[in-house]
Order: sequence, then C-alpha cells, then structure tokens
Amino acid sequence: MWSHRKKFSIPERRAGFKQTCIIKIISKNHKMEPETKAETKEEKFKRIATFRTQRILEDMRLLGNCANRAGYAYSEEEVGKIFEAIAAKLESTKQLFSTSAPKLKDTFEL
Repeated sequence: MWSHRKKFSIPERRAGFKQTCIIKIISKNHKMEPETKAETKEEKFKRIATFRTQRILEDMRLLGNCANRAGYAYSEEEVGKIFEAIAAKLESTKQLFSTSAPKLKDTFEL
C-alpha cells in the first residue's frame, strides 16, 4: 500500500480566509477490509428478519406502556382500533409469505 498526503487550500466566501485540508490518497489496488464470502439469501433473510422482528417486539413493548392510565387517557374503542389495525397488518404480512396478496393500508390513525 502506498499513500500520499497533499495539502491544499479551500477558499471560503469571506475574502482572504482559507482553510487548509489534508487528503489521503490510497492505491486503488489495496483493499481496506479483508475479503469475506458473499452472504447467502438465507443468511440475509435471517439477519434482516431477526432485526426487524426484534424492532417490532420492542415497539409492541413500548405500545404497552401506553396502557398506564396514570399517564394516558383512552377509550376502549381506541384500544380496539389499535389492535384491529395490528391484527390486520399481521394477517396481511403472513399472507405475503405464502401468496401474492394485495397490499393493505400502511398508515394508522385514531
């Protein structure tokens, strides 16, 4: 690997002000990271699905915090709407794994 440091000035909008920068040039043939084998589709699915499932479970836990009546006021109707929307989205997502089902509404409002 070879490297070269070069100083150059970048003029600012204000007259007479210059900022000095250092850039490092690295040979194109040198790789910064060691080569790794390509990720298979199964490995990619497991990695991404695990991360996204964990995120959903954490968001569900956070939603459960809204059940605290000391901090929040809500009606049973609002709670029903929340869980109906979650159940509908869960069902449509399950269908995506078995067939090509049409997309449902991705937004939610009370």
